[in-house]
Amino acid sequence: MSLNVLTKSHPEAPIVVNGRYRVHQITGVQLYAREIVSRLGERVEVCTPENAKGATGHLWEQTVLRYRSAGRLLWNPCGSGPLTYGRQVTTFHDLFPVEHPEWYGAAYARWYGVAMRQLAAQALHVIAVSEYTKSRLVKLLGRDPETITVVHNGLRTGCERASERKIHEAREALGVPSERYVLSLSSQESRKNLRGVLEAWSRIHMQVSEDTWLVLAGAHADESVYGPQGTFLNLPRVLFTGYVPEEHLCGLYSGASLFVFPSLAEGFGLPLLEAMACGVRCITSNTSSLPEVGGDVVDYVDPLDVQELADRMLLRLMQRDALRQPFEPAMKRAQEFSWDKAASATRAVLEGVAESAGSVSRSQRSVSTRGRHKEAQHQSGAEPRVALVHDWLTGMRGGEKVLESICRRFPTAPLSTLLYVPGSVSSTIAEREIHVSPLQWMPRAATKYRSYLPLFPLFAEMNKAAEADLVISTSHAVAKSMVRRFGRTRPYHICYIHTPMRYAWDMFDAYFGPDRVGWTASKLFFRPLTWMLQIYDRATAGRVDLYVANSTYVAERVQRIYGRSSEVLPPPVDTDRYLLASREPQEWYLVVSALVPYKRVDHAIRACSTLGRRLRIVGKGPELESLKELAISLKVEVEFVGFASDELLVDFYRQAKALLFPGIEDFGIVPLEAIACGCPVIALGVGGVLDSMTEETAVFYTEESVAGLIMAMRNFEERQHLFVDERLRQRAAQFSEAIFLDKLEQILLRTRFSPRAVPEIAAAATLTVSVTE
Repeated sequence: MSLNVLTKSHPEAPIVVNGRYRVHQITGVQLYAREIVSRLGERVEVCTPENAKGATGHLWEQTVLRYRSAGRLLWNPCGSGPLTYGRQVTTFHDLFPVEHPEWYGAAYARWYGVAMRQLAAQALHVIAVSEYTKSRLVKLLGRDPETITVVHNGLRTGCERASERKIHEAREALGVPSERYVLSLSSQESRKNLRGVLEAWSRIHMQVSEDTWLVLAGAHADESVYGPQGTFLNLPRVLFTGYVPEEHLCGLYSGASLFVFPSLAEGFGLPLLEAMACGVRCITSNTSSLPEVGGDVVDYVDPLDVQELADRMLLRLMQRDALRQPFEPAMKRAQEFSWDKAASATRAVLEGVAESAGSVSRSQRSVSTRGRHKEAQHQSGAEPRVALVHDWLTGMRGGEKVLESICRRFPTAPLSTLLYVPGSVSSTIAEREIHVSPLQWMPRAATKYRSYLPLFPLFAEMNKAAEADLVISTSHAVAKSMVRRFGRTRPYHICYIHTPMRYAWDMFDAYFGPDRVGWTASKLFFRPLTWMLQIYDRATAGRVDLYVANSTYVAERVQRIYGRSSEVLPPPVDTDRYLLASREPQEWYLVVSALVPYKRVDHAIRACSTLGRRLRIVGKGPELESLKELAISLKVEVEFVGFASDELLVDFYRQAKALLFPGIEDFGIVPLEAIACGCPVIALGVGGVLDSMTEETAVFYTEESVAGLIMAMRNFEERQHLFVDERLRQRAAQFSEAIFLDKLEQILLRTRFSPRAVPEIAAAATLTVSVTE
């Protein structure tokens, strides 16, 4: 596999062109790139792989091309390019892999479905080859129409009515047996509707002269394209020419009595334009971009109505005298589409974007411009632009409840995340602009997203926070990394960190130890994977300007792993909802937790089995089935509730004998919710729980074991009467959302990103930040 690069033009040109098209056979897309690039002049450098087709080509684009483009504007003329490079313009010819994945192979549709979404979101500007393609970009991918320029394709050089000699040479070279033939030229794939052409021919071939043939030009396809089991492959007077060399195209077009192009959808429709330029009467579809090309000089049919197509073909073929003469209106219409015009419009787009974006390398950028922007902003009293980032939105757990409070403070801020499962989070989070990564479109991602762990860094790089003055991320995985660090200004980034990436640092065995995944997978796959995740996690720590940890425990880990200090701000608890609950304790214990290894829900089941106590478990997760099997094997009375609404959860808290909290948590909102309802807590005395619980609200045990939990439960039952509802609720009230938001506002004041900040504070709060990336 060779990923070497050939270059054209000056190596310091401000615009780089993705030259991958140069190693492919010429079709419409490659022709577009070749014709326009040849007219762009010396301001571009064309980077071309020596041999990069298929997967090798995609790898070249994501690595070599991205590296060669660094600091300069990249133009992708063929709708494919590096997915993690923001300084680029991409031309979209169509969006069919997104809109109609059934027209393609599964792997092709999946890759381009993801790539097109990412490129459309990432590009500084987009070029569409038709108004139709522009409308699909807006409707399907949400692209701002103001950032899309329509540049129509043009006619290839020399594409005109051919002489009789050229027509004869084309017929001889391609084996066309008659001077009278209906031509259909296209790549032979299902959306081109060759089956419709053949079926229409099957209905009329007996009604036209015996010297009239149907000529299908283009590379051969799977037989299914031609009907079930190739039904229409053996019709009389049908010729399949295969791929047509460029030197014979105009001769083949010009010799045709009729050109038929009933495609189900086109991004532009170059074959139709070329046939018009050669003076052939044309029949085409009344859909997609084709009316933009054909105007009022071609016949239109419904591509799904075979009889209408057959009738129109028969009608035109009966007009023998008219078909012998070049159709001048079509030739005149075709001349309106010029590659010179297209190249001029493309050059204007590229140079305009390059000038506005700048061609300064990252190493030359400084923070001074950002500082001046912030000073001007705050002196004018303007509210800063804020963007939010969260790892994934798949349920309302502790991290999402923190995000919900921040969303209330910034109700219009856009939100970037790896994955969003609709209906899984509150309306406060969901009712805003949400940007997702390609993980959103991966198979079974909604339920198996953790299986894509090795790709999380890539997905994070592909879905940065929206452009803003201030970015607030809530991170326990890669959210802290999803911030742009380039441009004339860069955002100030506050990371509310729940934990450094736990499965990469302190909990490898809980997730990927030999007992979990087997010795071979643990040592040979997951251990190297976590090393790579550690490198990425630490390398992107510098993208954060201020860490705000949810507990002193997490602050210590941030210092140890990243070498960065943190402010500590405990997360909020919706105490108003819980404080009104009247306590009615019953004889069962409660666990409220995601069912993942480090939560140690298995300890709770084993302890209740030993003591003969009833247990109710609220929560979902990948450990559900194994925990059910454990409960059955131990013959313990356990009720697995699954997801519980807020109202039902309040009932559980007020009725439970006590909450069991056997895992090491970074903070632990659940114990606060429990004591807000007057429910005491039995907790492992390690981690963030020590910030929220006291001896008046909880019984602690120090050994992370079933025996330790059993001893704590017995201790609790002996002194259960000492826990006073009022004291528990008073403690919980100290962690209300109002207090959280007030402390967050104080942090924003100190960092000059609060509307209450005044010039004196802004002047005093001088921040020095260096760009090291």
